[in-house]
Amino acid sequence: MTVPPAVPPALVTGLAPLHALGDRFSSPLPLVAYLAGACAAVVASIMIALRRDPHASQRHAQGAASAAAPRPLPRGVERLLGAAGLLGWIWIGAVLLFGGSEGERVDDLLLWVIGWVGIAYLSLFHPDVWAAIDPNRRIAHLLRRLLRRAVPDGAAPPRRFDGRAVGPAALFGVVAIIWLELVATGGGGGAILLYAHLLLALWVITGRLGASDPDAWAAANDPLTAWFSMIGALRLRGVAWGASGAILTSVAVGSVIFDGLSQGQLFFDLFGVPAAPERTLLLLAWLAAIALLAAITMRLAAGGAWPTALGEGLLPVAAGYLIAHYASWVLIAGQRIVIAISDPLQQGSDYFGTAWYEPTGAFIPGAAVWGLQLAAVIGGHVLGVSRGHAAVLASLRADGASRRKLLLAQIPLALFVLALTLVTLWSLGQVVVAAE
Repeated sequence: MTVPPAVPPALVTGLAPLHALGDRFSSPLPLVAYLAGACAAVVASIMIALRRDPHASQRHAQGAASAAAPRPLPRGVERLLGAAGLLGWIWIGAVLLFGGSEGERVDDLLLWVIGWVGIAYLSLFHPDVWAAIDPNRRIAHLLRRLLRRAVPDGAAPPRRFDGRAVGPAALFGVVAIIWLELVATGGGGGAILLYAHLLLALWVITGRLGASDPDAWAAANDPLTAWFSMIGALRLRGVAWGASGAILTSVAVGSVIFDGLSQGQLFFDLFGVPAAPERTLLLLAWLAAIALLAAITMRLAAGGAWPTALGEGLLPVAAGYLIAHYASWVLIAGQRIVIAISDPLQQGSDYFGTAWYEPTGAFIPGAAVWGLQLAAVIGGHVLGVSRGHAAVLASLRADGASRRKLLLAQIPLALFVLALTLVTLWSLGQVVVAAE
């Protein structure tokens, strides 16, 4: 977390999670040089996309859509992930029932660091990771067997992401989880996090039990299924997108930007340290503004096919932001697992002699973190421009648009991506100090 010098540390403590290294580092170039270089790279990718032959783009898109999807996870890996998911679910339940208040909290490590961000990172490598881990899916499947109900999701391969299947319930659920992280808990643990986990588990298990097609129900209503499946869709081609699924990508982008901006000096100058109600309003207004701006931009560019253009264009951006914003946090906060193993129920135990271990980021150079952030953000934007451009071209070409209209339609998309590039790298780059 980057805490500006003018912000009183006592006011910031507990409000925002440690999502980035707080150390400033000197650089041979000022921040504005990095911003200019990043924008130049994105502009170059836009120019290349504009010069691409529309028919070549169509052939490329068709080839990508028909490309072989990633192979299913090996059976052994799937079982290992499933066992880890059930173990984590039971562990969190034990903390809820028997957990004490001594020692360092375990619930935020399991639910935020590993459960929210760690699984998202694994999903970038394979789209079936969450289906393999999902403990609610496995528990509902077991209950269906015990109740002698049909089990259509038995041994069949998990259903992969379909952006048209995401419903308002899943979208609002993701927004609620983001609010829980950025407002209610500040990325920490406590009773509210544990009870929220319990309510979500009951909701999903009950919904799966009552549905004729449990996986279809989860795709439309389970926020975790929608979230992790969407992130895993980065590896897929030819994904169909509906309005809720596409807006989910803008929520992913907007939440990370809000997290970064809300830890900066400008936010503090404008709003101070807002209480939970004010912070809630700011978060919801920001997410709504980003979603509306993204939808309008893609509507201007792609017409009725805006959900596909929005989903394809912003999914790589969201993935890049996840890597840029949370990588150092996961590397540092993830070390707390050795503490949790020694004191699994927060009772002040020290079973393995590691309960007093102090996580450190000393092994991660600040300049290396900035380099990773720069590469992830630029890479996400460049890939997003390419995929979003291809979706826009496909839509306009289907309507028989002229070459001039094809070119003009790219302007809103280009401006939107450039604005995201500037805002994101500026908020992340507050640790950069030009060398004297």
